[in-house]
Amino acid sequence: MNRMWFIPFVLTLIHVAHSARYQNIGSCYYFDGSFADCNLTLICVSSAAYHNIFTDDSKTICANQHLYAEYEDGYRKPWIGTINFQDCERPVIPSNIFELYSNVHTYNMSDLGLTSLQMNSCQHAKNLLKFNASMNKIIELGKNQLGDCKFLIEADFSFNRISKIDPDFFPVENQLELLNLRFNNISELAVHSFQHLVELKQLLLSNNQIIQIPTFLLHTMKNLIEIDFSYSKIAKINAFTFSGDFELEILNLSHNQLVSLEWKFFKNGNLKHLEQLDLSSNSIGEIKSGTFSSMINLRVLNLAQNKLKSLNANILPPRAKHLKTLTIAQNQMQELIGFTNYRIPNAKIMGMSEFNCSYFNTVFQSLTWKHVDVVSKLIECNTVNEGTDFNDYSDVTEFDEDEIDDGKAKKQYSTVKEHNESGSGLLVSTWINAICLIIIVLVLVWVVFHKQLPKKNFFTSVLYRRGDHESLNVIENNGYDVIDKRAYEI
Repeated sequence: MNRMWFIPFVLTLIHVAHSARYQNIGSCYYFDGSFADCNLTLICVSSAAYHNIFTDDSKTICANQHLYAEYEDGYRKPWIGTINFQDCERPVIPSNIFELYSNVHTYNMSDLGLTSLQMNSCQHAKNLLKFNASMNKIIELGKNQLGDCKFLIEADFSFNRISKIDPDFFPVENQLELLNLRFNNISELAVHSFQHLVELKQLLLSNNQIIQIPTFLLHTMKNLIEIDFSYSKIAKINAFTFSGDFELEILNLSHNQLVSLEWKFFKNGNLKHLEQLDLSSNSIGEIKSGTFSSMINLRVLNLAQNKLKSLNANILPPRAKHLKTLTIAQNQMQELIGFTNYRIPNAKIMGMSEFNCSYFNTVFQSLTWKHVDVVSKLIECNTVNEGTDFNDYSDVTEFDEDEIDDGKAKKQYSTVKEHNESGSGLLVSTWINAICLIIIVLVLVWVVFHKQLPKKNFFTSVLYRRGDHESLNVIENNGYDVIDKRAYEI
């Protein structure tokens, strides 16, 4: 037992030995593939040693070359399409790497401990399409650091410490379509930060410290499809933030600090192609009329986890026929106005099970009459089931023949008919309860009022007469139970 400590000690040494990271590239692994699609992993070693990885030798031998009998004498550099790194910490990379490996299209420099980029060799990277520098320690994207990599399509700088982006970091002429800057320390963006990215389609900036989106930031991005500004500190949207002639389809502004929305934030019809808008997990308490009126193709609108109490359908286009899902869960919702079959013919409202209409019962809490208590218990909040169409059931249901077939229309008609019947029954029941309540109140008021009137005798005497109409006697009555006054003749 005294020697058992030796086992974890040895395992720890092995782990440390295998996890050691070096600067000198001295070995490689080769993975076979088609021409210009073979993978090469450059391995860093403890001490510098000669290796023909970065020489112009026609063939190079890697540590695992024996696994490929056809290439036991080495691989040809033009066949390499992807380059990775292993066991490297800020490796020393020769400037001729893209001159020798001229057909590389994917270059992975992630998790190398880099504090800056050294891409001056990009002038030879005429086929480089994907560049990954994520999970490093890069603080700034400085001027000309990307060199002349003007053929890049995807660039990933996520999980770094970037706080500043120079407008001239990107080449003037570039083909970049995806820029990933997630999980950095960006707090401020300049208007011209992305001025050269005219071909950009996806801009991912989530999990930063951005406070405000500058006006005209996206103005030159005519091909922009997706923007992700989630998990930041955005509290304000300027009037011309989303101005520009682009075909944006996905906009994510969730997990920020927005408190209100106005039509000017999304005006001029620039978001008419937008399909998905996520505004969840903000502090939105008010959405002004017409805010989303230009989003005629909107399919998904997420307003969950805000502070909304009332929502009016006039925030949407006059007929939002493409809207499929509207999420209002985890708000303070008490009122939905104008959400009719015509306005949202194909939409489902998610979060109805949490709809807060408890104010009905609050009205009755100050009253103690037994029957009123019964009525208050009948008032429930489950107006419709979760995820079902929330429409005005008194409206005539309309179907777009171009979008749905007859079978689907019949199924929807059957569903709406059931809702109509249940809605009508609920309406009749409510009226009956109201009428009964009014009658009960009137009866109670009448009883209380008449009990307070002064008590009177119904008659004070009985007069007996003879046939000759001469009075004989008068009997006084002080009782309270006589209910009729009569004269008796004898």
